[in-house]
Amino acid sequence: MQQFLNRSDNHLWAFISNGLKLHILRDKVSLTRQAYVEFDLAAMMDGELYSDFRLLWLLCHQPRVESERPAQCWLEKWSQEAREQGARALEHRREGVERAISALGSGFLAHPDNTGLHARLASDDLEAQDYYRQLLRLVYRLIFLFVAEDRDLLVEVRLQRLR
Repeated sequence: MQQFLNRSDNHLWAFISNGLKLHILRDKVSLTRQAYVEFDLAAMMDGELYSDFRLLWLLCHQPRVESERPAQCWLEKWSQEAREQGARALEHRREGVERAISALGSGFLAHPDNTGLHARLASDDLEAQDYYRQLLRLVYRLIFLFVAEDRDLLVEVRLQRLR
């Protein structure tokens, strides 16, 4: 189906399912990004996840994909808006990431109990570029957790594990 969408000029979106999972696929504009949204129907029904079902219904409802031209359907408009918002967020996030790396890196180095870190940097056991990469990874993990927490996804995961 993905190959069909990528080769077709008349189709941008497709819905496929095996009965347990539903994928909403999009003509792939990038080889580095996911081109589909997946809904785990079994988990949604077993866990009585009404909010997930509501999102599924809103995305899959017939008027979302109908239009005279594929580029004018609601799913495509929402996808374009999400791309634009994402680009704007990336522009603003760079400064914050740089400040966070600087603050965390300086803080770790300034803490008196981090003698091991000082020793590894001094002996070239840990190169400055590797330290930077570790800080960058830490910052992006924190961003991921903050976004998940902001969207109440961490609470949802915890509740699913209890069931």
